[in-house]
Amino acid sequence: MTSSRSASDSAFAMVVLYESVRACHELVARAARSTSSTQRESLGPISKAARYRWNAGEYGNVTTGIEYTHILNFKRTFSNGLTQQFAGNHGPTFLSSSAGTPADKANLVVSWDRGPWNVTGTVRYVSGMDDIETDENPTCLTNSALGVEGFCTVSSFTTLDLSASYKGFKNWEIFGSVINVFNRIAPFDYSAGYGIYNYNFNYALSGATGTMFNLGARYTFN
Repeated sequence: MTSSRSASDSAFAMVVLYESVRACHELVARAARSTSSTQRESLGPISKAARYRWNAGEYGNVTTGIEYTHILNFKRTFSNGLTQQFAGNHGPTFLSSSAGTPADKANLVVSWDRGPWNVTGTVRYVSGMDDIETDENPTCLTNSALGVEGFCTVSSFTTLDLSASYKGFKNWEIFGSVINVFNRIAPFDYSAGYGIYNYNFNYALSGATGTMFNLGARYTFN
């Protein structure tokens, strides 16, 4: 009986994995088709979101969601008539603590719930960017500031977060999470924060704090 149950659980896990991957492919393809038509018509950011819920019967429900933002153009025309392109670059350094303008950001969320249980995994992605002010001003900011060579790009940053909760006790919820499961290190970014932190706390804060564990309980009064 135990071996039969174990085999059944393994088969379910494989089905969940297959359905999640299939749903992700479908959502990405749908967003890509919609994005391609939008790009011909608009300037600025493109933001797309899609969500798919799969009913797994006695094994609960699996929900997959994806959010994607791509910056086509971030242009600014100055008083002297010069127009500059910031998208995909570290400029404008005079705004938002020099956070930069990465061209792509995406979140992928896969959640499983069954009865009082919920488990969720979230993949967060921020694309890399050129360590220059604009396309028209391609001087490497870090190289110029430190007088060194070899620092003209900021790497992309991807993390995985996990969370879980249980609501099987009356009025109580027990929950926990692991932030930055694989302890990804924030990419070196001297230009962010004007050289104070050496990483970009706007997009890669969890890469500076490292893997974090949270555990808590919540009581609801009726």
